[in-house]
Amino acid sequence: MTDLIARLTAEATRAWLYRILAAVGVLLVGYGIITTEQAGLWAGLALAAFGLPAANTPTKQGRHATE
Repeated sequence: MTDLIARLTAEATRAWLYRILAAVGVLLVGYGIITTEQAGLWAGLALAAFGLPAANTPTKQGRHATE
């Protein structure tokens, strides 16, 4: 169980999940499962929950990471 939690909270996994959530929202509207108004509300919630973490989740170690 600890291994699963470690994998789900890894930086690369979180960065991947943030991108997938955006694509899922587009598909839900495209297939008519939710309306554009609902998508806007959910996108606002997702932006509040995931926008900042997505911007701050490093996927590669830069040259300044060890300084």
